[in-house]
Amino acid sequence: MSTKQDIINHNQKLFRFISPNSNDTLSKMDEKEINELTSLLEDFYLELREDLKIDATITFGLELEFEKAKYKKIERRLKLLPTNKPWIIKEDNSLIEGGEVNSPILKDTKKTWKDLTKVCHLIEKYALIGPNSSTHVHLGTQIFGNNPNTWINFIYTWAINENIIFYFTNGEYNRTRPNITKYAYPLAKRLLEDYKILKEKTSPTPNDILKCIHHYKYNAINFGNIKYFDHYQQKNTVEFRSPNGTLDPVICQNNIYFFIKLIEYAKQNNITKDIPLMKQVSLYHLEDYNKINLKQALNLADAIYQTNLEKLYFLRQYLKSPTPTSNFQLVKTFTKKP
Repeated sequence: MSTKQDIINHNQKLFRFISPNSNDTLSKMDEKEINELTSLLEDFYLELREDLKIDATITFGLELEFEKAKYKKIERRLKLLPTNKPWIIKEDNSLIEGGEVNSPILKDTKKTWKDLTKVCHLIEKYALIGPNSSTHVHLGTQIFGNNPNTWINFIYTWAINENIIFYFTNGEYNRTRPNITKYAYPLAKRLLEDYKILKEKTSPTPNDILKCIHHYKYNAINFGNIKYFDHYQQKNTVEFRSPNGTLDPVICQNNIYFFIKLIEYAKQNNITKDIPLMKQVSLYHLEDYNKINLKQALNLADAIYQTNLEKLYFLRQYLKSPTPTSNFQLVKTFTKKP
């Protein structure tokens, strides 16, 4: 088992190879450099960041699902937990002795991440993450704004990278959960159809966007809660449903940050020139969502992140298991739980 000093020494070696504060184009590395990077990443442990330095207007929330739970114990202790705002427990009949804890509306503060850690540690004592548990991320819709181009860019970027997104949000598991097509169905094919419809309109409006993307709730993204495009309103969220269940605050934080950066990237103009439209039929087969595509992942990381450290956090979670198996299972730990 690696000691704290081993981890420090290894990180220093990794950061000598790639400066964490620079912004290198990783997708332009040659094969030897990529092999060295992926080798060094195998012993890189992700830590909870005190804050993500994101805009204070951005709000988010979590639904932490679990099963085989001592529900009443979690309920009682959750009420006593010294958090900034109350976290609420609910039963979940889709799971075996299941439940979920819903966060209050959160912002990127040190207190938020400390509270998340407390809640995760509490649930861990009295419940398990089962093969059908998930962790939904809600982002306040105001992060998108009412510029139709942002929505069109986001639809496009998600659609052509959904295979990467699913594998990344598998978290500490090596593949998508067994019931994902029932509760978080892949949207790539339908979103590409929406994209083509919207691109044909001369001046698409926010309502045009909403009419296109208002798909069934149980998809990878639920757009059904949208009330306003450009300002905060309680429960006015876009819900990301692909992430597997986790009680690791580091992975929760990493997922939230990824979705935020994906949307911030969509606010740029002409992003369709950055990432060419992929015409892979296999993109729509779920089994291919359980395979690593490193070249595509590097392109996405270069597009949405501004520092190498951000890219390393993304890639470490994405490359969690170099040899995926057909069975749903945990991979070797790659985080340092706070």
